[in-house]
Amino acid sequence: MSKRVLVAVLVVVTSVVAAVSMVWGEQLRFTVSSGGMEDVARTLQVGEELREQDIGGLSFELVRNEDGLVYFYRGRDLDGSGRGYVWSPERRVEAKHLGGPWYELVDDAHQSPSVTPLQRGAMRVGAANP
Repeated sequence: MSKRVLVAVLVVVTSVVAAVSMVWGEQLRFTVSSGGMEDVARTLQVGEELREQDIGGLSFELVRNEDGLVYFYRGRDLDGSGRGYVWSPERRVEAKHLGGPWYELVDDAHQSPSVTPLQRGAMRVGAANP
């Protein structure tokens, strides 16, 4: 095998391992942090927000209670999509259900103009944090 092919294979393998580690790492940090996040969600009054919060192993730009939905906004990733979590013990929301009162928040920067109510809420929360 040529040196160039070997380097290319090594780069691909390293990239795959890094991507898988990031996904598993985020899931693990959420699992470890969700208890503390729920404590914060239960004490946050409607309309109240906290900025620059570290809860467990996760950092949030903004945590905000909007009409009983508590948004834990992590910020934007490299492709410009907003990411975070939503705590909603009273009702289901239009997002990936993670279990119990938790949903994954993704504000896809490349989404079509049709936007769900959850994403509108996330955009309002994101807009509140310049």
